[in-house]
Amino acid sequence: MSLTLDDIEKLRKLFATKDDLIRFATKEDLEDLASKQDLIEFKSDIFDKIDSVLKELVTMREELAVVTHRVSNHEDRLESLEKIHPHGKHLPVVND
Repeated sequence: MSLTLDDIEKLRKLFATKDDLIRFATKEDLEDLASKQDLIEFKSDIFDKIDSVLKELVTMREELAVVTHRVSNHEDRLESLEKIHPHGKHLPVVND
């Protein structure tokens, strides 16, 4: 039993040819890609940088809470003073 041209055409449709395989990556192409170890080191570097940024963010939020409390305290004190000294002047003392 020999293969006919029709059989060969059916096989070409079923299996990849050399021309079909040209589109796929070769070993040389894959060498240019990052290795698993490269990706692990990159991830570690990213986490180290994010860690320092997050520490700075936590510090800023803590400082903001302190400053906000101080501003609120100052506003309360100013309101108290403005009640007894409207327009920046003392109220006249009334003697009974």
